[in-house]
Amino acid sequence: MTLFCATFPPVGRGVDASGALPQFDLTIKDLTPKFLTFYNEAAKEKASPDRRWELWKKDYDFAAVPP
Repeated sequence: MTLFCATFPPVGRGVDASGALPQFDLTIKDLTPKFLTFYNEAAKEKASPDRRWELWKKDYDFAAVPP
């Protein structure tokens, strides 16, 4: 499901010599249903932190930490 799409020039760049702006597409994917499945499964089994991490890796395969 696509929630939002936008086209915009990159930061710090403006119009090129031809006057055309470079085009970029942004697509945002709604992961809410996937998260709710993870959350409900972890809550149902009263998962420990280690077990929650296993469930998270099964569905996402990445850590949810700031860059």
